[in-house]
Amino acid sequence: MRTCLLDEPMTKLLVPDEEYFQDFDKLVTLTLEQNLTFVAIERSTGRFAGARISFNHKRDTDWSVFDFKSSKMAKLMQYINCLDDHTRLFEKYNLDSYITFFLAIVHPDFRKQGLVTEMYRRAVDLARAEGFFLAKACFSSPYSRAAALKVGFQEVARITYSDVKDENGKPVIPGAMDDQHTWVNGHWVELVEGPRSCKLEKWAVSKMKILNIQFGRSSMLECGTGRISTFIIIIYAEHIDMVRFWEITKKK
Repeated sequence: MRTCLLDEPMTKLLVPDEEYFQDFDKLVTLTLEQNLTFVAIERSTGRFAGARISFNHKRDTDWSVFDFKSSKMAKLMQYINCLDDHTRLFEKYNLDSYITFFLAIVHPDFRKQGLVTEMYRRAVDLARAEGFFLAKACFSSPYSRAAALKVGFQEVARITYSDVKDENGKPVIPGAMDDQHTWVNGHWVELVEGPRSCKLEKWAVSKMKILNIQFGRSSMLECGTGRISTFIIIIYAEHIDMVRFWEITKKK
């Protein structure tokens, strides 16, 4: 799992250490007993391909049982708590619990094959079968975000890294930029900072050229001087029983 987690945008920004991974291991282990998490295994080889980690988020969840040791995990939770404060889903829908799709990971060898979308479809099906009214997920990756949108999720809140401050009013993640991904001509494009020039995947951008790209709170980026970072988005399916589930079968 650690190999996959290293590519997660927030984990990259936090520069994970051993304590961070140990806290992640602890969180996953403690949620496994709820039987809402599953993994994808390549049938022919038995290799790990991906995992969909979910848990029953109760109104009275006692987070102290996780006993996180890592300051970096604490920073991650601050962003999730900020989104929860924005949405207040328990109060809005008068719920005692809902399912949280906490993390979807795919091994590098199995990416760009539709696996993350299939895992979201199956997670929604499982949530529906378990009787959940609401499913919630937070995203820092545009790929997981796009997969969730495909199965009927809706965005209800959005924050940037700069929205979360510590007790001294400073950003929890210093140096984080406003958005490093955007949607251009039907493709997710990662915007990268560069020394007076940069590349947007297939698109080569000349020195100091102004790009007319719509994203977040700004309408353009000056290549080479603009600084942007990933939005975290929380989206959800209000009525899970209305979300259709398609079983994907490969043609031989």
